[in-house]
Amino acid sequence: MHSKTVLLIDDARDEGHKKIHRRVDIIARNYWTGIECLKLRKWDLLLLDHDLNSFEDIADATTEKTGYDIMCFLEQNPEYLPKKIELVTSNPAGRKNMQLAIDAIKRRGLL
Repeated sequence: MHSKTVLLIDDARDEGHKKIHRRVDIIARNYWTGIECLKLRKWDLLLLDHDLNSFEDIADATTEKTGYDIMCFLEQNPEYLPKKIELVTSNPAGRKNMQLAIDAIKRRGLL
């Protein structure tokens, strides 16, 4: 029997968290590791948080890379899309934006 491969991209939660109800194969704790993990293989399920505590300095300004940025990457690089995406974020505005990105991907027939 084939077991599902599960990637969690979250800076704090793990598979023991109340929002995570399944075994996780890999936990990526920031944006950059998450992107690298998405490129590693075709995942059955992506569990995605919004607030990833991932900051970078660009042109003397600090910007945050979030789960929404992960979704933008997946929209632009559909070859890395998992079979399914579940949002585990507690950030209402972030969840809404990420869900809009998921809906856009679904409308394109890619998810």
